[in-house]
Amino acid sequence: MNILSTVKLSDMKASNSRLTSDTAPRIAVFVGATSGIGKATLTRLVAQQTALKVYVVGRNAEKQKSFINQLQQSNEKAQIIFIEGEISLMADTKRIYNEIKSKERSIDALFLSAGYIPWGGREKTSERIDTFSALAYYGRILFILNLLPLLKASPHSPRIVALGGAGLINPNLFLEDLDLDQLDHYTMRNTIDHVATCSTFTLSHLADENPDVVFVFANPGLVVTDIYNHGWGGRIYLRMFVGLIKPLMRMFAVPAEDAGERCLYLLTSARFGRKGAEEVSRALTMKKAEEGGLFCVTWKVESVFWETFLTEEQRQELEEKAWAKAQEVLKPYL
Repeated sequence: MNILSTVKLSDMKASNSRLTSDTAPRIAVFVGATSGIGKATLTRLVAQQTALKVYVVGRNAEKQKSFINQLQQSNEKAQIIFIEGEISLMADTKRIYNEIKSKERSIDALFLSAGYIPWGGREKTSERIDTFSALAYYGRILFILNLLPLLKASPHSPRIVALGGAGLINPNLFLEDLDLDQLDHYTMRNTIDHVATCSTFTLSHLADENPDVVFVFANPGLVVTDIYNHGWGGRIYLRMFVGLIKPLMRMFAVPAEDAGERCLYLLTSARFGRKGAEEVSRALTMKKAEEGGLFCVTWKVESVFWETFLTEEQRQELEEKAWAKAQEVLKPYL
């Protein structure tokens, strides 16, 4: 894979420790921060003791009350606002972003990490959208499209960070069946590939159209979190199997706290788009520019480039297909 320069975890921690009220986001929205990497990232951001307001979007306000109280108590200058909703449903996502838009004129950061692994096969929401795709792709794009005006209104280096299969680009998509509705097309591998690839194309399209907002698509690598506890579809034997191999996975996994440090770095470092906390070196977008496009990075924060996977002509064709499909699915909720 054609990549550019690994960033050491120690350097990321040092950069994060230098965050001040001038370089940290003042107003942020976290979607998927009630467990796992999102929770670790949010906890680390709040611990920096800067004055900030954070909207935390999750499914169960009562269940998260203790976590929200802990965050609030850890930083008296922070304002933590929990918004309850079912983000696998596009109609509820619309309600949530409208609530945020009614309260804020601008936001500085949008962090998207909700998702799971579809071990148990296809499950559809009441809106007839594949649940994995709704959480890991369509819902995220819907949040981005509707919060972009607030991000573009921010004077404080606005940024979007989305976690997922960054770098897992498969050019051999089922172009006439991007939702994998055909029975023999839907497998766990195919749906992960399709969501990762379509996410890359759609985020790239939006990044090109909105150069004043920094877009980062990041692969967190192997991090053993609650993400492995969902998506079984009633297949207990799969859950038992993963339960057995979890101890082995942890031997090679990145601790959630370290993943949180990495993600805070992605959310604040001037390495991306030349905006944010001071950095010496610069990352490059997928088109090998320092700004004005999508930054796609591995778990080591290495840059990934289009030329590794596709010609420019192929990229444009596939991006048009992915963007058109996203517009088709999301049109009723815009």
